[in-house]
Amino acid sequence: MGKKPSPYGAVQNTRRLLDIILGDPLDPDNVFGWDHVVENLPGMSDYKPWEPNISKRTKDGCIALDSTDYIDDMRRSGPMLEKTHGVAGKIGKKSAHHGCQVSAKKYCIKSL
Repeated sequence: MGKKPSPYGAVQNTRRLLDIILGDPLDPDNVFGWDHVVENLPGMSDYKPWEPNISKRTKDGCIALDSTDYIDDMRRSGPMLEKTHGVAGKIGKKSAHHGCQVSAKKYCIKSL
């Protein structure tokens, strides 16, 4: 192994960073805050095919802003495109503060 960086270590640090960025979901000032999880699965009596199968929701029932990672790329999702793009700045600033490089051109919008 030697002194080469491990892919496991890089992904592990990205996961830790994501936990720091998302913060406490119960904090009312947190933009990533959510209140409950809604399941919308095929076969349910109130199934809506245009909504995601599982989603985090705010107290008023809207889909909460979220960020997930795929290897080393963070992907954001939310109810409106404007809010979702606004979160990119927060993710970039916190990532840079912790020493991770973030490229806005690599962002992908997660389909809902």
